[in-house]
Amino acid sequence: MASVAGFCGEDFALDTAGGDREKLRNEQATVETAGLKTMAEGLEDLEKRVAGLIERYREARRQIASLEKRLREGGAERDALGRENDRLRAKVGELENELASRNSREEVVKNRLQQMLGQIDSLETEIARMEAQGHES
Repeated sequence: MASVAGFCGEDFALDTAGGDREKLRNEQATVETAGLKTMAEGLEDLEKRVAGLIERYREARRQIASLEKRLREGGAERDALGRENDRLRAKVGELENELASRNSREEVVKNRLQQMLGQIDSLETEIARMEAQGHES
């Protein structure tokens, strides 16, 4: 401790170490306050980033749900179209069978008509021959 002589001859002791300690405490408090302020700002930034990430996550979940719904609907539509396709293939098969049957009947009719025409030609030839013989006699 240092002493200073006063007007009355009294010695005043100055506690310079105590003043330095107070100054150091004030500086530490300022540094701590600045650190806390920086940490608080950092936390606010992190909260904003987390909030943004949460919103992006929720939007992604909504999109996934929408895509899953579309996938289910698409699967149901595909199944319905598959059944319709099977029904139409069966109908095509029936129509092909019916066409083949008609073609077969047409072929039978055509063959019978050709036979009849052949018989008519034979009869005409026979009649013409008979008439020719009748005119000759």
